[in-house]
Amino acid sequence: MREELLRRALVAGASRAPAAVMATLPAAIGAVAWALSPVERRGVRENLRAVLAGESRGARLAAELRTFTSYASSLAEGVAVLADPGRRVTLEIEGRAHLDAALSDGRGVVLLTAHTTGFELAGAALARQIDRRVAFVMAKERDDGARGVSDALRARAGLEVLHVGADALDALPVLRALRGGVLVGMHVDRVPAGMSASPPWLFGRPLARGPLLLASRARVGAVPVWTRREGPFRVRICASPAVRVGPRATTADVDAALAQVASSLCAWIRADPAAWMDWRR
Repeated sequence: MREELLRRALVAGASRAPAAVMATLPAAIGAVAWALSPVERRGVRENLRAVLAGESRGARLAAELRTFTSYASSLAEGVAVLADPGRRVTLEIEGRAHLDAALSDGRGVVLLTAHTTGFELAGAALARQIDRRVAFVMAKERDDGARGVSDALRARAGLEVLHVGADALDALPVLRALRGGVLVGMHVDRVPAGMSASPPWLFGRPLARGPLLLASRARVGAVPVWTRREGPFRVRICASPAVRVGPRATTADVDAALAQVASSLCAWIRADPAAWMDWRR
């Protein structure tokens, strides 16, 4: 109940706040969260130690604080856009041709995503631009009320949510969606407990094999699409060429494809380390 009330308060505040408030207050809240969240701060610090190897402690500390402020701004703006689908978002897509090529045959596509700023903004903006169903795979939350608030918000913006857990049968709706021509976004930079993982190519961390395995079984391509918030209600997507693994792909085949994905994601994160919001170790 408490999480549901907090989420409803966030939706009400972000959807009604004037532009001047949205430009300053979320970042201020992020700075407070940085000061009061030692566990999350430690996770960010470990990430940045790997990403910014060789940089000064001051540079890493500044990036650490900016990670929290960027996250807060990205979260607030994402909620505001989902709550008001008419709100203007500036979307820039690098490599648009790669995304268009993957969509050209009318089949489903796995969008390989990561925990980076602008994720919700990009999803909502992309759903407006293309005449295709867009869904995201997300872990099941323990609080049904809080999950309902978020799911209803995303549905208002034209985004579907496919919840998965530890049960292998949870993958069946994802496969049906892909075979039905849906664009399905799946994070690769966090590996759920008990799930198959690649070698530690992402700054000492593994990538999830699951998204490529599902793409293989559905016989569709997987397009890396990294996001970054670049200013108030302004987001950039970087799309790379689709990676494909056959339906009889071995673990080695999947890892060979994931090595390309890891290289692309590492380069994206190095360009703006504070945009990587995954502080779970």
